[in-house]
Amino acid sequence: MAWIIYALLAAILWGGTYVMYEVLLKNLSASAILFFSSLGATFVFLCWMVFDGSFGKDWQLIKKGGAETGLLAGITLMAVLANFAFLASMRLKNATLSGLVEITYPLFTALFAWVFLKDAQLSMGTFLGALLIMAGVICISYFEKIT
Repeated sequence: MAWIIYALLAAILWGGTYVMYEVLLKNLSASAILFFSSLGATFVFLCWMVFDGSFGKDWQLIKKGGAETGLLAGITLMAVLANFAFLASMRLKNATLSGLVEITYPLFTALFAWVFLKDAQLSMGTFLGALLIMAGVICISYFEKIT
């Protein structure tokens, strides 16, 4: 049950972040927002790694240039592109509608897990939930064209 509390907390925090992005985009460039927020995140996570003792071990593994290094580079690239696309969407519309459409990412998570990991964790409940998410995006898109 703790996982659901953490997931909801993340959703609450992301929701607040999206609104702050929208406000900041009125005066700052997307690149500046992402740079300074990433710089802050770098400092926090570096301190965390140092204090929990994982920095040395993790650095040695990444330095070897194995699969973990490639995956880390891929994650970094995808996160940068995702942030750029999200802020571009928000600049063209707003935080509310961009966020409501962006929440379709779990569908793509399930698709990528199935394609790359051969892991399909879809029950009837999760399938129906996914359909509702897509129905929501269709409603948003349809009614935005009308108004």
